[in-house]
Amino acid sequence: MMVAKSWKAPGEDGLPAIVWKMTWPTVKHRVLDLFQSSLEEGTLPIQWRHAKIIPLKKPNKENYTIAKAWRPISLLATLGKILESVVAERISHAVETYGLLPTSHFGARKQRSAEQALVLLQEQIYAAWRGRRVVSLISFDVKGAYNGVCKERLLQRMKARGIPEDLLRWVEAFCSERTATIQINGQLSEIHSLPQAGLPQGSPLSPILFLFFNADLVQRQIDSQGGAIAFVDDFTGWVTGPSAQSNREGTEAIINEALDWEKRSGATFEADKTAIIHFTPKAYKSDRGPFTIKGQTVEPKDHVKILGVLMDTSLKYKEHIARAASKGLEAVMELRRLRCLSPSTARQLFTSTVAPVVDYTSNAILGTFLTVATSVAEAEAHIATAQHRFWRRAVKMWTDLHTLPDTNPLRRNTARIRKFRRFHKAAALTIQNPRQQSGQEFVCQTYKLMDRLQKKGNHIKVLWVPAGEDNKLLGLAKEQARAATHEDAIPQARVSRMKSTTLNLARSQAVTTKALPEDVGRHVKRVDAALPGKHTRQLYVGLSRKEATVLAQLRTGMAKFIWVSLPDQCRADRPVCMRTSK
Repeated sequence: MMVAKSWKAPGEDGLPAIVWKMTWPTVKHRVLDLFQSSLEEGTLPIQWRHAKIIPLKKPNKENYTIAKAWRPISLLATLGKILESVVAERISHAVETYGLLPTSHFGARKQRSAEQALVLLQEQIYAAWRGRRVVSLISFDVKGAYNGVCKERLLQRMKARGIPEDLLRWVEAFCSERTATIQINGQLSEIHSLPQAGLPQGSPLSPILFLFFNADLVQRQIDSQGGAIAFVDDFTGWVTGPSAQSNREGTEAIINEALDWEKRSGATFEADKTAIIHFTPKAYKSDRGPFTIKGQTVEPKDHVKILGVLMDTSLKYKEHIARAASKGLEAVMELRRLRCLSPSTARQLFTSTVAPVVDYTSNAILGTFLTVATSVAEAEAHIATAQHRFWRRAVKMWTDLHTLPDTNPLRRNTARIRKFRRFHKAAALTIQNPRQQSGQEFVCQTYKLMDRLQKKGNHIKVLWVPAGEDNKLLGLAKEQARAATHEDAIPQARVSRMKSTTLNLARSQAVTTKALPEDVGRHVKRVDAALPGKHTRQLYVGLSRKEATVLAQLRTGMAKFIWVSLPDQCRADRPVCMRTSK
């Protein structure tokens, strides 16, 4: 209850979570008794099974007169959603503890993000390329995923995967006898019963239940011959072989299995979102032969959209970069239309809406001229540079990958990363140039291991690291090792470190220099030698948009009234004028 968003849109009762938080000391015992009775009896109040549906436009759709261009969002009773969150947490715990779902099923699960799914797919493609093989991939998308869930099939598959009977009974009540009203432009329709309601899109329980619904589709092992991943309703399968033509039989097998699951489940794949692509850096290994899926011809494409990323046949991502640049420009133009925003509000909008899709937009935050250097504008607006933002994301991704549970399929990739060091220069020289000397057995073992690694496509480089003043850590390690050999030494267990601590330490060590470039911002450096820094945020507190614009122009040395007051002959050579005392 306490972690729920206080003002999130409530259901038809109009009671947001803040109401229950404020009254919790008084009503908590009654609410807990109600929750316990609901779970034990396998029933739900009628009010918790009623939804107020708000249709929202899906972005970038050409025709909004058709139903599939809209996404129905179900606003549910807040108290019912709290119990649904409890049930979802219990099911998720059972899934991760007992392995009830395929390991390659991403989304709606802890420590399984879309980024990880894409990294796993890329690793499989690169591994195939190292073996001079081609990856043929096909992607499906379930039409109306949550709304099209058949209750009987869902309960049957949950039971087959080990969900207990009492919880199945409660889930059956959750999916049964549901009602809804539709609200459009403030007008509310009559109450309608939903005989085949599926799963409400807006319930915290729906995502984990859908994973059980399509688990059979994803249940396949990932190996050198192929595999499959899924992110909620997006399914992607692939096979590998010497050429795209040789992969045709395996690709057709994936299509047939997917269509068989579609028929048994009562679901429908969207034909216009089904895509096929052959990943290979060698054009002659590709194939343009079409496939027939449900009477429609699907031809292989040069790039397909997978989990929001446009992946091309050679993984160059040129189309994705161009698309991201276009979306970033669109976001910038929308932000620039808001002329009366305070600097703090504009900074917040930039961080939440523009920064994720664009790097170069600091000029849209403050009223500086476009001629101001990007680094100066970013420092004045107190916005992290693109390099710093990317570095923080990379550090978080690296930390996440190295703290994955053993059930995550990416764990096999990170577990193979090992760093071997030899701290004696003679050992490094011996390995580099072996000869008849002592220790031949160890040299032979080392060469056998190196040969085995090189056959798998690994590159090995032998380094000698001196334990002198340049590497104090190694010296301390040797002292600790010698101390551990003493008779009175006490064994010490390795101190565990929280993931958040590791992440913060890595970020603090990875912070790049905050100084402005030497040849940039000479005027602003004279005005404020402490740039960049947090103090710039305080300078603009309480200022209107116009006042903030004037201050930013004065601090950057490019103010409008200075430019207007200059003689015409000076305007023709703007850089000279800007350096004058005037």
